[in-house]
Amino acid sequence: SLDAQSMWRDEIDTLCFSSDFWEVLRQAMGRGEESGSTLSAMSPTEGQAGPERAPTSSSAERLHCQPTPGMSRVDPELGFWPVLRTLLTLPGWNGPLYTVSMRPWISLAGESAFAIRYSSLIFGVLAVPLTYVLGRRLLGTTAGLIGALLVVLSPHLIWYSQEAKMYSAILALGLLAIYALRRALDQPFEISGNRSAWRHGLLWWGVMVGATTLAVYTHILTALLIPLEAALALIWWPRTRRHWRGALVAMAFLTLPYLPILAWQARDWLLPAGQATLFTLRRLDTILSSTFNGWGGNYVGGPWATLILAGLALLALFGMARAVLTNEQIEGRDGEKTNSAPNWRDRLALLVWMLLPPLGIWLLSVRQPIFTNRYLIWSAPAFYLLAATGFVALTRIGRSGTLVAVGLLLMVLVGDVRALTHQANQPIKPDFQAAAVYLAERDQSGDLVVFH
Repeated sequence: SLDAQSMWRDEIDTLCFSSDFWEVLRQAMGRGEESGSTLSAMSPTEGQAGPERAPTSSSAERLHCQPTPGMSRVDPELGFWPVLRTLLTLPGWNGPLYTVSMRPWISLAGESAFAIRYSSLIFGVLAVPLTYVLGRRLLGTTAGLIGALLVVLSPHLIWYSQEAKMYSAILALGLLAIYALRRALDQPFEISGNRSAWRHGLLWWGVMVGATTLAVYTHILTALLIPLEAALALIWWPRTRRHWRGALVAMAFLTLPYLPILAWQARDWLLPAGQATLFTLRRLDTILSSTFNGWGGNYVGGPWATLILAGLALLALFGMARAVLTNEQIEGRDGEKTNSAPNWRDRLALLVWMLLPPLGIWLLSVRQPIFTNRYLIWSAPAFYLLAATGFVALTRIGRSGTLVAVGLLLMVLVGDVRALTHQANQPIKPDFQAAAVYLAERDQSGDLVVFH
């Protein structure tokens, strides 16, 4: 059902912004087209005239875009670097890396909804094995499998794996960054006697820094991944203590690439309230409610959404309670020679991963609302893995516990299938494609079309 839903405004922005970016950059490099292919957005007067403009690429006969916000202030005559810096900080982009990379993808795959969204599908699929290997390392093989199963059938994650936006990309990158952090901390600390271990540790620190940096430039609010990684390093202190030098160096390398984005964020955040965004949610309870409802039933609504969320929440709560009450140990989590650690630290790490990003966005939203639940998609695996720990913990208390665990899991999975069926068959996004077909079949010369 990759193209079951119509493409909505934000997805069209991806298509148009990426086209505009490369066109203006070519002009700044002195390789722009003749005046007939200049973007209308380059001129304020043309930008005010409305959506019609001259072609910007070979696909212009099929693609007509509104001028990209802020593009009128970009002057190709200023040269490559000033134009590049301005383009990467235009309002509404949220994260330039995804927008910039989509034009080459579109050139390769095509402009159909299926082709454009397929890039998001790739990242969504990658999130499944990443969830498994992280869950296996932290919680054991069974919990890793259950967590991956919940990711496989999550209506929320599938929805954004079927949308031409960056959300499934930050999901996969966030998972990779946290997995790499744990792998780096799990490496034996024998620099002098084991060069292979030292090289592997360096490799995983590099993967963490690289994945985090890519995530931040893919969506600017994923910068909350940086304080999260610092918090996780503290929670895993017995491991971090052996690698504190590597952790400090990695955090320094994380901070430096983020500084240009920080300057951009600070500029928008300091604008008078209500001018920088169109969001309205400020209260922590509504932010948490929206987030967990998304991670549960997403758009299905009704009793199914309640059942999915209730099942996941009960499993997660039992998993946390079991860790606190028993302080149980997990042995042989990854088949490697790693020390067994108190399970409560790993479950606390998942709890912090689940709650710290919503708290961070809430603190930022006190002055300037910036919240929508898709921004927190990269925290969803923590919720599913906590639910997986509850499933495993319930199965360890006897037959009755196993029956309860299986019943709750089946309730969640059946609800997920119901939600996925709903998403694949019911128009949820505005159906502009059908509207365009309707107009194309009936439009006559001289007709007035009013779009609200």
